[in-house]
Amino acid sequence: MLGYLFKGLRKIISQPYAVIVPPSGYGSIGDDAMVRVLIRSTEKQNLTPIILGGYDADTWAHIGDVKTADSRKKTITAVNLVMLLLKSRNLYIIGADIMDGHYDTSSVYKRLKLAKLFSKIGIDVRITGFSFNDHPNKTVCGMFNQIENTKLFLRDALSLERFESKAKREATLSADLAFLTKSSASCENVKNIMDWVDQKKNSGGIVIIININWLPFRSSNVTVDELIARYTEICLEVSSKIDNRVSFLMVPNDFRDPDHLGDRRLAQLLYNSLSTTLGDDSKLVDVDFNAEDLKLFSKKCDFVITGRMHLAIITATNGIPAFSVSYQSKFAGFYELIGMDSVELLIEPQDLFENDIADKILQNIYRRATLSSIINKKLSNIRDTVEKCLYQT
Repeated sequence: MLGYLFKGLRKIISQPYAVIVPPSGYGSIGDDAMVRVLIRSTEKQNLTPIILGGYDADTWAHIGDVKTADSRKKTITAVNLVMLLLKSRNLYIIGADIMDGHYDTSSVYKRLKLAKLFSKIGIDVRITGFSFNDHPNKTVCGMFNQIENTKLFLRDALSLERFESKAKREATLSADLAFLTKSSASCENVKNIMDWVDQKKNSGGIVIIININWLPFRSSNVTVDELIARYTEICLEVSSKIDNRVSFLMVPNDFRDPDHLGDRRLAQLLYNSLSTTLGDDSKLVDVDFNAEDLKLFSKKCDFVITGRMHLAIITATNGIPAFSVSYQSKFAGFYELIGMDSVELLIEPQDLFENDIADKILQNIYRRATLSSIINKKLSNIRDTVEKCLYQT
């Protein structure tokens, strides 16, 4: 009865909302990509996007013409919540890598309770392209069976298999929203980077993007100095074996700095280490940029070495292959989706310190044209699959 009442009232509401719940506050380029894709989608549907979060909701206010709401405020939990429910046509919960409870179970509980509330009153609820690891939280798995009329989209076949096995709930295979990332309309913010890439390419060089993520190593005995030294060693070995025709572009994929071990700090440290030997053949991206800027300035790059999956996804939309340091069992499904052999392109954190890693990377750099062709043949179908998250009824 309540659902019919809200549905009836909703028909006379002007300026309907699409509520977007991001994985966290602003800071990750991957989250930025997914939120921007949803904003573009909701605007196409003549809906006003409103980002609903906690204390960090307002951090998203700068990304465009979007409203934000802090769910902790009393005005949201009372009168404004009713208005939000009345005005909302859609609820999009960006699942990303949080819905298995690996990072934080309480945030998953809150999202699933929100899904339950919105779906009860007839709002279209979708949990978009998320991954599911092979050891999900058992309580979280049980909670998925308590929500009805909610569309669940897993972002790769391995995650779908794990989810249906562990959560005992059917879902739909889709892909990550970041596959729909558009290039920035303006190059002003990243023109210096693009000019550097052009210079290296015009002189016959190979440009490799490097990203270091501390997360895969945080539970190991590896120190920051050892990690930077190892990446430096690998880069210099790769450079020497390709007759010093390689240039390295250090790209952070997350602007947050937990324990002073964020991507930006690690990128700066690697740049400091490499530039003493390589000079202008190494460059640090030290400006603020977004996912659409990344797609723009990476377009002419040749190869990626990364510890962040969304960097691999966004550059893959340009047909660029990536060699990845895995964590949380997330990357294998991505490689399967784009038609790649994860055995050749994916390593566990401890494998980074094996003697043959530089040669393994080199083998993939040499066959980058073949890998790029495979990716490009997959992209159209992947984008069509992602559209299910947004428009499938």
